[in-house]
Amino acid sequence: IGELNSSELGTKEFWDKSYELEIQNYKSHGDVGEIWFDESSQTRVINWILKSDEISPEDRILDIGCGNGMFLIELAKEGFGNSIGVDYSQQAIDLARSIGQDNDLNSISYQAVDILSQLEIEKLGKFRIAHDKGTFDAICLCPEDPTGKRAKYLENIFNLTA
Repeated sequence: IGELNSSELGTKEFWDKSYELEIQNYKSHGDVGEIWFDESSQTRVINWILKSDEISPEDRILDIGCGNGMFLIELAKEGFGNSIGVDYSQQAIDLARSIGQDNDLNSISYQAVDILSQLEIEKLGKFRIAHDKGTFDAICLCPEDPTGKRAKYLENIFNLTA
């Protein structure tokens, strides 16, 4: 794979600032923020999970780069409560927790985790599903060692689901 041009989308600072603004918008207007790649994409994934004979509501689901947490919130409304959302931005986790609590969905756990840290992911355990709707993209746009980070990401995701 050839290298992509790096972008601010590949930096933690960008996401921290973005989610700080999202928190302010949520507190003042109740706006949950961006559903990345639009709501129809999220709905398609959820419908696939609901229709799958191989996935049950008791299965552990990991949302990588959970952002505002809406993917797991929508899954929880369908009876899937054994879920963890992780993001390396503490601001994203704070936003996701606020939205989850306001929706009375306390069964979802949100944790600030660096998905590239083997030590941090080992604490998470194993999952039936690992859902990523943009974290790998952001890693590919990282200005520092995107090749090494891509390899570490794939290794860690394999270990989370193996």
